[in-house]
Parts: sequence; structure tokens; C-alpha cells
Amino acid sequence: AYHMRRAVACYRKVGLEVMGFSTDFYSPKPQDRWRFESFVPSPIIMDYWGRLIKEWVGYLAYRMLGYI
Repeated sequence: AYHMRRAVACYRKVGLEVMGFSTDFYSPKPQDRWRFESFVPSPIIMDYWGRLIKEWVGYLAYRMLGYI
């Protein structure tokens, strides 16, 4: 799911019309979103943030290099 936005943009750049279908999301279940534990830092959440920031940097790099 992380790479879907960037992958779809790359395909569209070369003229292919695609529809993304993301899987493997990293998000809490709806009933767990507002529990106290959601606000306590944990190693797993820090790992998710690292993945998200890496994807943002990758998207920006692809734009700067003209891939998307």
C-alpha cells in the first residue's frame, strides 16, 4: 500500500491507464483508533513513521527526477 501512489503515477507518466489496488495497510482497527495506547510511543509506530517518511522522500525524488 505504501508504494501504490508512486507506482500508479509512474505508469500514468508512460501513458498506461491503471487502477491501483492497495493491500497490506498499516493502520489501527476502527475500534482501536482512540484508545490511550494509541498515543503512547512504541517501536512499531516509529517503524511505521520511518516507512512513511521514506515513501514521501521516494515520491519527491521521483518527481525531481522526472519519473512522475
